[in-house]
Amino acid sequence: IAVASNEWACKNTDTVYVIVNTLPETQIIYTGNDTVCANSVITLSTSGADTYMWSTGETTEEISFVLEESVTIILQGISSASCVASDSIKLSAFVLDSVNFIGLLPAYCQNEEASILIGIPEGGIFSGDGVIDGEFFPNIVEAGDYDITYSYMHIEGCEASRTYTTTVYDAGLEIDLGADQVIYSGENIQLDAGEGFSDYYWSTGSLFRNIVIHYGDYPPGSVIRYVVIGVNNGCTSQGEVNITFADPFGIGENNKSSI
Repeated sequence: IAVASNEWACKNTDTVYVIVNTLPETQIIYTGNDTVCANSVITLSTSGADTYMWSTGETTEEISFVLEESVTIILQGISSASCVASDSIKLSAFVLDSVNFIGLLPAYCQNEEASILIGIPEGGIFSGDGVIDGEFFPNIVEAGDYDITYSYMHIEGCEASRTYTTTVYDAGLEIDLGADQVIYSGENIQLDAGEGFSDYYWSTGSLFRNIVIHYGDYPPGSVIRYVVIGVNNGCTSQGEVNITFADPFGIGENNKSSI
C-alpha cells in the first residue's frame, strides 16, 4: 500500500497486490555411486515440476546415458507459473588405464617354443586356447587362428580387456627324399621334395620342387648329401638323402646288380 500527501495535508492511497508463487521442488533422483566405471549406463530421474530441462538437452522426467567421462549434470524444473528451480549432480567416471599385453607373435609354427605373455598393468588374467599360466604354446593347438585375451579388473570393480589374434601354421609336413641311392654312368636321378610348400631351397642352389642329378655332376666315387628345406608360412621342414656316384673301378657297372 502506498500513501501520498501534499502541502495541504491531502492524502491519497494506492494498493498493489503481489502474488508469490512457490518454487517447484526440483531434485535429481539417483540411487547409484557418484564414482562409477567409465561406459556405465546412468539413469537419472526427477519430479516436482511441470516441465524440465536437463543439461544433456532432454526434457523428460527420466534420462539415461553412457558415462564416458566425469561430468556435472544440471537440471532446471519449471512450474506452470514459470518459476525455475535447479539441482545438479557430479558424476565421476573411473577410466581404467589402457590395458594391453606383449609377447604374442602374429604367427607361429606348431613346432615353435612357447611365448611368455606380459600383461599391462600386471595382475590380470590371460585366456584363450593354447594359454597355460601366462604362456602361449603353439604346439598344443591345431593349425588355425586363435584369439588371446588379457583381462584386468581394478579394485573399483571396473574391468577392461585387450584381445590379439595369432595364427598357428601346420609344421607337420615332412619331406621324404627316399632311401640313399647309387647313380651309375649314363643315369639321371630325380629328387622330389613334395607339394605343400611355397618355397624350396636345395643345397645345390635350386629353388624348384624337383631337381635332376646327372652322373657327370660329380667325380665317380663321390658321396654327396643333398638337402632341401621347404618353407610354408614361415614354417620349415627338411629332407635329405645321400647319392653315391658309382666308380667303375670300385662300385662300377660290373657291380651294379649287387648294390
